[in-house]
Amino acid sequence: MKEKIWKIREGDDIKVATIRSEMALSPIIARLLVNRGIDTKEAVYDYYNATTESFHDPFMMTDMKMAVKRILRSRDQEEKIMIYGDYDVDGVTSTSILYMFLEEIGCLVDYYIPDRHEEGYGINIEALTEVKDRGFKLLISVDTGITAVKEVAYSNEIGLDVIITDHHECQDVLPSGVAVLNPKREGDRYPFKMLAGVGVTFKLIQALARTTDVENKIWKYLDLVAVGTIADIVPIYGENRTITKLAFQSMPTTWNKGLEALMKVSDLEGKKMTAGRIGFGIGPRLNAAGRIKHAKEAVELFILNDTSKCMTIAEGLDQDNKNRQSLEKRIFEEAVALIEASSNPPNQKVIVVASDSWHHGVIGIVASKLVEKYYRPIIILTIKDGVASGSARSVEGFNLYLALKANGHLFDKFGGHEMAAGMSLQENNIEALEKGLNLYADEHMEKDVLIPKLKVDMVMKLEDIGLELIEDIQKMEPFGMGNPEPTFICEGPIHHMKKIGKDQTHLSLELGVDPKIRGVGFSLGEVTEWIDDGQLVQCVCSLEINEWNQRKSPQMMVKDIRHTTATLKEIKNQILEHSVIDYFEDFEVHHEDRLSRQMLSDFYRFLMQKDSVLDHEIYFTKLMAQLDIKQTQDLKKYLMMLEVFSELELIQYEIKGLSMTFSLNKGKKVDLQDSKLYNKFL
Repeated sequence: MKEKIWKIREGDDIKVATIRSEMALSPIIARLLVNRGIDTKEAVYDYYNATTESFHDPFMMTDMKMAVKRILRSRDQEEKIMIYGDYDVDGVTSTSILYMFLEEIGCLVDYYIPDRHEEGYGINIEALTEVKDRGFKLLISVDTGITAVKEVAYSNEIGLDVIITDHHECQDVLPSGVAVLNPKREGDRYPFKMLAGVGVTFKLIQALARTTDVENKIWKYLDLVAVGTIADIVPIYGENRTITKLAFQSMPTTWNKGLEALMKVSDLEGKKMTAGRIGFGIGPRLNAAGRIKHAKEAVELFILNDTSKCMTIAEGLDQDNKNRQSLEKRIFEEAVALIEASSNPPNQKVIVVASDSWHHGVIGIVASKLVEKYYRPIIILTIKDGVASGSARSVEGFNLYLALKANGHLFDKFGGHEMAAGMSLQENNIEALEKGLNLYADEHMEKDVLIPKLKVDMVMKLEDIGLELIEDIQKMEPFGMGNPEPTFICEGPIHHMKKIGKDQTHLSLELGVDPKIRGVGFSLGEVTEWIDDGQLVQCVCSLEINEWNQRKSPQMMVKDIRHTTATLKEIKNQILEHSVIDYFEDFEVHHEDRLSRQMLSDFYRFLMQKDSVLDHEIYFTKLMAQLDIKQTQDLKKYLMMLEVFSELELIQYEIKGLSMTFSLNKGKKVDLQDSKLYNKFL
């Protein structure tokens, strides 16, 4: 488990006091709001009171009037409109809502989503030719197209008008379409820049609805807008918070038969909706369509109005998702093997890994898992016919898009944003890309970027945790990037630690004495290797309500655990003192530092017991618990005993951080009197 930096958010105390007074908030809730930039009376009101009136005027977006005018001209002249969408959840939901709305207002409309495996990402010339040959006069891209300069130029040549709607970063030159809708355009007046692709599509729908006087009919689409917004991991503040907050109220009884079926197979029917349930339940099943087969199945799921057919599609997506998980596991294991064999991850700031045997549809997910494992930017590529295409994921603090742009000459095409991107390039450019990205990282990556960080809102006393507080925190939902779930540092003695779960990788615990609070830590089972019951620890956790047998109680969802800062500092000091001792020089030995033959014998038997079960790594905190070492300063005796054993060639050991590894020379007979260090401490 990687050591993490805990960073406590620094809120403005004056602002906390002000909004606490003005809005009658508890001090904890006031602090949490200020930490999220909600620091005025008006901002607090908007945060808690999202309505359809909270949306910005869509016509503030550059080119919106031209887009609306061109679409309505197609409707009035009965021209066929083609929606060109991306194959991820954002693209699928964008395609679906625009298709349904245009059909609702009387347009002749169809949709086209490129095959992920045959056509790849973005608008392509072959597809444009096909669309034109089928008699379409207007193409509207959703969640894609902002970098399609050559493709749109070709479309203009063949007489196919193009409207671009996208949210990805803009390059220096924009496509020459009829309209280019993207709030990130330079000089764009639209006040909220962080919409997902489906959010930009919804703004186009809103503008069309206002113009045709049917705005009251569009709010039902927010269910699908929220799904795409959450799945694309955009910040959940501003208009994105309005979208998700309103949608989460209606989703348990959604009007959309496809979404209803998907919620059934995801075991979410009738349940309270959260960003996590979309991100881990609905999103992966929708993505499985484009990853394993074709994303048009996901679009059909949403635009059909037939319960039976929707259920059949949803069940198919559920099976596709299971197949995807199996495929993903194999590719992840192969990628790890390649990385470990070919490079030294700790010294390489950006990792590029490629193979000709990987399924293109799942490598983006694998990239995210590799980032979790190595905590550094990852590019994973699959090679076919000399062309490498793939996905990239970054870590906080390293702008992936700018890094790719600096190496843009190596790509056939690329696109994305700060944290994620997609690209294609010639196979013979892979090595140059890895070198170029690492040179860029050497110049632009801050020193601590590659150390995982946990952002914490505040230190919380256990006695302050109660049901009322947790209920107040739940009113801050929906959580997500930009509006993170509140996290706290709690301190107390740890009890009843137990590994749980099918693979024993998770942790159950209790913290404190009176009060004591139960906690669960996912993927924290290995904590038992260096922490023992009864020790004083600090936890980073979020809070939730546990309901069991009609009783409610507070529960911690633990993100990380460590010994208290004071304990760790004392242990480090003991190790440091030990490392500079030269026992051949004169130094004063205090009475409390004396060693005895019995102490050495007991400690050696302890090490032999560890050795017998092949446990050759010991954390000093765990050693203190197992040997009942009450005071940290007593640890130095055991460090001295290790040195005595080493001097007598009974053991080889190495201290690494807060742990040591060792191996015993079994069967060796020695006399303690032969140790100069033992004689000095006798």
